[in-house]
Amino acid sequence: MKFKKKIKFDKNNMTLELGNHKKTISPEDDFIVQALQNHVSDAYLLKLVMKTEQADEIEASFRMASFVEEYGEFLEEEPAGTIPYRRE
Repeated sequence: MKFKKKIKFDKNNMTLELGNHKKTISPEDDFIVQALQNHVSDAYLLKLVMKTEQADEIEASFRMASFVEEYGEFLEEEPAGTIPYRRE
């Protein structure tokens, strides 16, 4: 999972902006946004969510899916049929 290239991130106002779309980042999503800004792998992100949320792999996967649903317009789409997941 990664942000689209033209995303503007305003750390002071905690917002994401892409063209006319602007969204305030909720405090519970801040750590995921920061991780994506650091270009972490999906496997690392899953581990980070598990650790931060004290969740198992299934719960963390649902949490990430919820993040995609909330911020999907700011994320790059993966080509159909590919899953860029690898265990680290």
